[in-house]
Parts: sequence; C-alpha cells; structure tokens
Amino acid sequence: MPEAPIEALKPMNRVQKLMADMTLAEKLGQLTMASSHHAVTGSIIAGDSTSAIRAGAIGNLLNLFGPAPVHEMQRLAVEESRLGIPLLIGFDVIHGHRTVFPVPLGEAATFDPRVWELTAREAARVAEKELILKVLSRTHWNRKRAAQQLQISYKALLYKLRQMGLDGSDTL
Repeated sequence: MPEAPIEALKPMNRVQKLMADMTLAEKLGQLTMASSHHAVTGSIIAGDSTSAIRAGAIGNLLNLFGPAPVHEMQRLAVEESRLGIPLLIGFDVIHGHRTVFPVPLGEAATFDPRVWELTAREAARVAEKELILKVLSRTHWNRKRAAQQLQISYKALLYKLRQMGLDGSDTL
C-alpha cells in the first residue's frame, strides 16, 4: 500500500516523517543561518546562497527584507529543495536599529520587563520606519505602489505615515 502524502498526516506525524527523511546535512542546514547582503550586521559570507538553500544547507536568512527578495528565497526553499521546508527569515534589530540599546544580557540585568518591552518596541518602530522610507523612496513616494510592495492596505500605510510623522521630507 502506498504511503499517504505528507500533507495528509497529522502535524506531529508530519514532523516525525520529515525528521526521518532528513539527512544529517539537511538537519544541520536547518540550524545554519546566513546573512544576506541587504544589511551588514556581522561577518559577511561571500558568494551566492541560492545553491545552499536548494541543497538544504541553509535554513535561516538574516537581514533579508522586502517582499520580492523574501518571496524569491522562500520559493527556492519550498519549490526547489528536496524537502520543501520554508526558510526562517529575520532582521537583526535585537538591541536596536539605528537607535542602539544595551545587549539583551545588559537589559536583563535591569530586572525590569517594562524596559525590555520599551526598547524592543522602539527598535521595531525605527526598523519599520526605515523600511517604509526605503519603499517610498524606491516608488518615488507613490503611496499606492508602496502599500502594494509592503503588502499592506493603502489605508494602513496612510495611517502609519501619519503616526510616524512622515511627510516626504523626513530623513533618518
């Protein structure tokens, strides 16, 4: 009797089957993070990571942003790798983005969860503002196109612009 497709299995059974099907190299690949060239926050890995994504040797990408690059890398991982596991994609704002706060260990030493929340919220706010400014600049301040590229509604973009005080002349 043929095996049921993996999509038909219950979540835990899917995970167990996937883990059983993975080679050691693919398991290590899921633990491997590479930094993209979009923002440099650490050591630079030379070369193109697309072949490593196809081979399952990279499971995480750091500092990749924008819908088109993210979708392309996810497409490679899901459609062109043997196991089709989506990538984890992150942007390094762990202790600030343009506004730098103490490293998490230093913040933890304050023993004040409110400080942790406020610094994380501010780092996210600054990163979001920079991303919106970059997309607006790339679209020559065409808010309708910018909203599409950001994959948010036009109304949500207008709200964010007003909330952030962006009027087209703002710079970081």
